[in-house]
Amino acid sequence: MKIDTIAADDEPICRMSSATAFTQAGLDSNHVNDVEDEEELMEAIEEAQEGDLGRPLVILLGKEIWAQPIKDFVDKRRESNTLKREPFVICTSVDSDRIGTTKSVELFHAFLPGTTSQADVKWCLEYLRRWWLTRGDGETAKERHAGDDTDESEVASVMSEMSQD
Repeated sequence: MKIDTIAADDEPICRMSSATAFTQAGLDSNHVNDVEDEEELMEAIEEAQEGDLGRPLVILLGKEIWAQPIKDFVDKRRESNTLKREPFVICTSVDSDRIGTTKSVELFHAFLPGTTSQADVKWCLEYLRRWWLTRGDGETAKERHAGDDTDESEVASVMSEMSQD
């Protein structure tokens, strides 16, 4: 699956666990970036803005407190019309059930339960696929990528691969 992923948590075992769950579901481990603090996370998101626009950017986020800076980054970039890749943020915290009942629910696209099964991961990937296909203001892929090197057939190919799980 052609997805760029950032696994973000201050606990190495939590980063490894969430990234492993997704690579077992078909994500390419060569496209997983591990970050261990908020500063590294924000740098990784900034760098990802210059990445392949035909690939979804997923953040496997284990720290609830880091979700607000991501939202602020997206909002600021959207206001200045410089947002190239909006991240799809998945809560991977062991407290995801608790977090999902707080105001922070607005900061995440999806929540994984504390013990993640392959069915949970596949559900997240299907939700990501649907979000990817419907995100934005209704522009077609060709209009959205006008002026870059990504053509519509490449985007369609990525979507086809994502839906084959």
